Amino acid sequence: MSNEELKITRGLILKELRSKTGKSQSDVAKSIGITQQVYQNYEAGRREASYDTLIKLADFYGVSIDYLLGRTSVKQMATEQSDSLEDIDSSELTERIVMKYTKLSENMRTLCMEMFRQISAVMDTEIKEIMQQEPTTRILQTTQSSRPFEKIARNGKRTILSDEEVEKLHALDDDEPPNLN
Repeated sequence: MSNEELKITRGLILKELRSKTGKSQSDVAKSIGITQQVYQNYEAGRREASYDTLIKLADFYGVSIDYLLGRTSVKQMATEQSDSLEDIDSSELTERIVMKYTKLSENMRTLCMEMFRQISAVMDTEIKEIMQQEPTTRILQTTQSSRPFEKIARNGKRTILSDEEVEKLHALDDDEPPNLN
């Protein structure tokens, strides 16, 4: 990528970050101690930020300098990255894993691949056992829908339980399997 293309890419990154925050160019510029015109030139790719300004921008947006420079799609610095998998989308997690994997020695890569194969085998076994369970419809409690339960058919199709089905479920003994078919 040419230097001019890099400037434009970096400008687009700044523009996207600013748009997500809902701030104006003037707001960002004031926050980091530069003029609105200078910030506008950064976004337009006409000017590159100094090292000190990059630090201020990274702090303002909560991203790494590498992200601002277009060197990575992982926004946060390694020291600030969440350890909770719930806070990381799958593409970001995949990128982190691949980046760390490529830095390993050949022996460590071989050990990791063996570990991944073992984990995959265990997961395959668990999935097969779950799919063989009776009844043919399993109940899943969820907090992601307006109703608290979904039913999952063997083919994987999910449907929200009706109010009547939820009442039946609550009326059941723990020992009695639900019959919602």
